[in-house]
Amino acid sequence: APFGATAPPKPVQDHRGRVIRTADWPLTGAVLASLRVVLDASGRTPVRAEFQYIEGGSSDQRAENLPTPQPVGFPLGAGRVELSVRSAPDRGLTWLNSRPADSQEPGVTAHFHSGLPERTVFVSRPDAEGLVHVVLGNGTTEQVALRPGAAEQITHGEYEVSLRYTAGPPEPHVEVVIAGRPEPLDRRVLRLDAVHGAITPGSWVVVRRPAKGAPDGVPGDPGLAFVATRAVAVREAVYADFGVTGRGTEITLADPWLDEFDVLLSHIRDTTVHAAGEPLRPAGEPLGEDVHGNEIELAELYDGLRPGRTLLVTGERSDVPGTAGVEATEVVTIAAADPAVDPRLPGDHVHTRLTLTADLAHRYRRETVRILGNVVEATHGESREEAVGSGDSGRAGQTFALWQSPLTWLAADDPLGAAPVLEIRVDGILWHRADSLAGRGPGERVYVVGTTADGRTAVTFGDGVNGA
Repeated sequence: APFGATAPPKPVQDHRGRVIRTADWPLTGAVLASLRVVLDASGRTPVRAEFQYIEGGSSDQRAENLPTPQPVGFPLGAGRVELSVRSAPDRGLTWLNSRPADSQEPGVTAHFHSGLPERTVFVSRPDAEGLVHVVLGNGTTEQVALRPGAAEQITHGEYEVSLRYTAGPPEPHVEVVIAGRPEPLDRRVLRLDAVHGAITPGSWVVVRRPAKGAPDGVPGDPGLAFVATRAVAVREAVYADFGVTGRGTEITLADPWLDEFDVLLSHIRDTTVHAAGEPLRPAGEPLGEDVHGNEIELAELYDGLRPGRTLLVTGERSDVPGTAGVEATEVVTIAAADPAVDPRLPGDHVHTRLTLTADLAHRYRRETVRILGNVVEATHGESREEAVGSGDSGRAGQTFALWQSPLTWLAADDPLGAAPVLEIRVDGILWHRADSLAGRGPGERVYVVGTTADGRTAVTFGDGVNGA
């Protein structure tokens, strides 16, 4: 919120220093002079005139009981006020250009002289219909008729004038507030009520003022009810205004958030400031089409997916009529993985499009599909015992085929690069595999592994000269 938006109204004291009422604050950079005419309990006769002047952090106030036996003058702030009260009627408004002593219009007349907003203000007594006439004069004359409970704001020269007629309680009164306009530069300055370090120059700032330009709201440009602009400059500052002090962030905006009608603190009390936002990417449009065929579009861009890589696609099948919850998993191979973006989709971003070497075997519900990329090929084997045959000592180089297949081979640090997971025992004694029987001694219990014509694994023993 802007600094001061939650500040209490300005207290107004009587001559004994007692707080008798509150008043509005002028916005920073503006001056304010006000006249408050208090009526008696019947709401017909003026009984007191209260004056107030505020500029910056200083203020001055004065109260005079009515009626005064004769016109009175007194200092107020940097200027002077002349006050008079009359009850006899005068048929014209020429008195506004005359001295107060010459006026015969029934009501209260106040002349604000140099050092104050130079205006002549007249507040009439309520007429037979209950209307109070307020007249402003200084070169031009403007008259406003107020009914009880009415409030208006008008522009009079270089000042904004707020008028309010309150019928009570606690006491009926008519208040006229004359406020100067802040300088145009100040209309782009936004002082926040706290320090916000995340706001930086160039960042977006949104200012919302629901009452601005609304009927019976704050007068002025309704376009200022919502201002989206950027911060031109940002600094941390210490404030002392509106009867409070504090430290906050001061933002100079690229565009104004105030206009010439914003002269009172009450005009910005409903303001909400949105700043230090984070960029958000619009969510993608939901796709209801099933995943099928040989193309899959991923939600993001993924590195490391290369042609030939094996993936697993898993999800709930949608091609089983009348049945839900049927899960399936299939192994696929990448043919291509390309970055893609669809210019027809607003807000679409670069993502990965997979092309598979073959169509998927099934159709899957899109919201259930998962693609597993950390996949390696693996096999599963089990140990088996098999009697491959009986040896004949009279025969050399006997060969025996294994009936169970396939035989598992594992990587090995040998010339072949792989070794079978095979143990051969003869009469319970373990024999060892050799790459070749050549050069082996007649007492070495070794064998070699080969393949038969029909693809079965075979083991061959020595002849008593090369191998036992």
